[in-house]
Amino acid sequence: MINKKVPIKELYGVFRYNEWINEVKNSYDFDWLRKNLKEKGLLEPLVCFELKESKLSTIKKFKYQISNGNHRAYILKELYGEDYEIKICIVSEEQGESLALNRLRRISQTKYE
Repeated sequence: MINKKVPIKELYGVFRYNEWINEVKNSYDFDWLRKNLKEKGLLEPLVCFELKESKLSTIKKFKYQISNGNHRAYILKELYGEDYEIKICIVSEEQGESLALNRLRRISQTKYE
């Protein structure tokens, strides 16, 4: 794993899609996250993996894919813009996909009352 700071404009993730934002905005407390990031800053780095050469024009300009941290990236971009540098932890693509799948499994097993 490698830790470094990169500008938000180098990051690719679902936070860049209006469909995702519209889907999660009513089920996630973005106000709490916004307040927390303003007061405390980014406490843990976003987990990312390097993007390989891609034929997809939508991701050609990006260097890293976010595995964990899209909500934080969305708010930080909103607050500070694309040039703001944030901490990331770079893992292999396999590790990134595994982390994302494990997180989805935990979420799907959560019981809501």
